[in-house]
Amino acid sequence: MKRRKFIRTSTVISISVIFPIVGCSLNSSSTKIVAIPNFLSKICNKDTIIKIGKKYRELIKTEDDKNVLTSILIKEKNKFEKINLSVNKMLIQESFGLMIENDFKTNNTIIVDGWVLSITEARQCALFSLTKN
Repeated sequence: MKRRKFIRTSTVISISVIFPIVGCSLNSSSTKIVAIPNFLSKICNKDTIIKIGKKYRELIKTEDDKNVLTSILIKEKNKFEKINLSVNKMLIQESFGLMIENDFKTNNTIIVDGWVLSITEARQCALFSLTKN
């Protein structure tokens, strides 16, 4: 295994074990998995993530719906990397981490409430905030 992939995988596993933000009951497992802004949850508390999500939904009114956001995130994930949502949760979170990294590389970002976020992160925050209403 290459060093970079090993470090990335180790980090994702550590984050998943140490910082689970999912103490919540969501309607579907796919929504539950894609609604977790993993990296952001390391530096922000749940209330901050919800606030960011609400602000994003105010900015992008067409994405102010749980089903719409879930569909967009799954569709984008599948374009980026063909991993089925039924596989290991950590692999899915790693896939979203790669999408976020790619968003920053391609300047696919948005400023929400003073935070510079990848579009993927912002959508995850929005979806997370919808699951907390």
